[in-house]
Amino acid sequence: MSVEYVGNKVTRKRLLDQQLLFSAPATISGQSLADSVQNIRDLGLFESTIPTLVPTDDGSAYVLQITVDEKFYIIPLPRLGLNSDGETSYGASLEWDNVAGLNQRIKFVWERKQLSDASLGEREIYRLNYDYPRVAGSLWNAGVFTNNSRVPVEETPAEGGRTYISEQQKHGFRVGRQLSERGQTKGWFIDTELFYLLEDNKPRSDVPELAGGSTWAVGFGVEHRDRRLYSYSEEGITYGISTEISLPVGSPDFSYNRVDWHWRRVKAGAGSHHSFIYRFGGGFYNGGIPEYEAYGNNSNSLRGLRKGELEGNAVLFASAEYLLPIHPNIPSWRYGGFVDVAAFADGYTEFCMCNASYSVGLALVWRPRKLVKVELRGEAGYNLDAKTLRGGGGLTRF
Repeated sequence: MSVEYVGNKVTRKRLLDQQLLFSAPATISGQSLADSVQNIRDLGLFESTIPTLVPTDDGSAYVLQITVDEKFYIIPLPRLGLNSDGETSYGASLEWDNVAGLNQRIKFVWERKQLSDASLGEREIYRLNYDYPRVAGSLWNAGVFTNNSRVPVEETPAEGGRTYISEQQKHGFRVGRQLSERGQTKGWFIDTELFYLLEDNKPRSDVPELAGGSTWAVGFGVEHRDRRLYSYSEEGITYGISTEISLPVGSPDFSYNRVDWHWRRVKAGAGSHHSFIYRFGGGFYNGGIPEYEAYGNNSNSLRGLRKGELEGNAVLFASAEYLLPIHPNIPSWRYGGFVDVAAFADGYTEFCMCNASYSVGLALVWRPRKLVKVELRGEAGYNLDAKTLRGGGGLTRF
C-alpha cells in the first residue's frame, strides 16, 4: 500500500510521513492505520484528517489517501489582560506555525503591563522564540529564545526616593532529541538549554546596592508525552522533570539552581468533549538575584490566591478540573469547575501539608478549531483560607 496526501498546500510530505507507524509501500493492520492517522491529528495543524482507501487503476492494490484541511498558520493577535489584582496589560503577538511546512514555530510578543504596585511603572516585555522539531528529518530538535523585560521604579522618600530602571533578560538556545523513531508528538523527549540571565538596575551609580548581576546557566529536561488531540478536547498523559543550574564561567555575579517536576493526565468524561484534568507537581529554587525565577503563588499552582499572600522557594501542588461543552452544538466553548491545593515553604525540607492552601473556582475555555493549539481561558478562583477571590485569563497554548 502506498500513501498520498490531499489538501496539504503548506505541509510537506516529509512531515506527514514521519507520523506514520509503517513505511510505504507496506501491508498494514487497521490499528496501525488508525494510530498513524491519529499521529497526524496530534500535530494540531489540521482542522480535519480523513483517511480513504482508493483502488489503483488496475484494481490490484489500494492507495491510502489522507485528506487534510489545514488551519491558519500565521496568527497576529492583540493581547489584552485584566485581573482582580488591578493589573492591566495590552500588546500584540505574532504566532507563525508550520514554518516551511515542517511544523517549525516562531512567536513574537510585545506587551506593556500596569502592575498593582504603586511604586512600579508599566512593565514592557519583548519575547521571541523559534523552535525547529526534527531538524533536517533527524530526531534532533533545536530552538533559540530571547526575553527582555523593563520596568521603571520610583521609590518613596521614606525608601530614599530613588528612580531607576529594573531590567531582566534571558537569551539562549536549546537542543533536544526525541527517542521515538516515529511521530513528533509522543514518547520520550530530552532537552538541553544554555542561556544568559541578567538582572540589572540602571543607573547603577545611583543605586550601587541594587547593581544586580548576571550569570550563564544550563538547563536539562526529560519528558514523556502520550496525548491524543481531538477537535476541541484531548486525552492522554504528560510527565517530566527539569532543572537549571548556573555556571561558574565568565565571572558570574550570583549562582542559583532550580528543580521542578510535573504530571498531567486528561481523561474523557461521560459525553463528547467532556474532560477530567488531573495534575500534580512541585519544585524548589535556591539562591540568586533573579526573583522572577523563584516560586510564588500564581495561576499555575494555586488559583484564587492574591499575589503576596503565599510565597516561598519551594512548592507542591495538585489540581482536579472537569470541563464540558456549554451546549452539545457548541463544542468549542467549554466550562467547568476546579479544585486546587498547594503548599509553599522556604525550602523543600520544610514542607508541611498542615499549611496547605485550597482554592475552588470556575473556568471558561474556548478552543477555536481554525487555530493551532490555541486556547482562550478565563478563570475565577476563591481561596478558602485567605477568603480572597482572584480572576484572570488570556490566550495560551495547550
